Amino acid sequence: MEEVRDLNNMGQDPNDEYGRPKVHYVCGSCGKDNTLDKEAVIRCYNCGHRIFYKKRERKLLQYEAR
Repeated sequence: MEEVRDLNNMGQDPNDEYGRPKVHYVCGSCGKDNTLDKEAVIRCYNCGHRIFYKKRERKLLQYEAR
């Protein structure tokens, strides 16, 4: 059978099987972006380093302090 590929998405689904968004992390060693889901192995795809930093959201968060 032939595989049907979605060229717009290039096989990377932004959500997991339950509809939750995958989380984006930055490798602490090489600085490359990694997208991990809940059960992924915590290892950089590029260099194998195991320390990640969570990316900040672009949405502006503003809190009211008293």
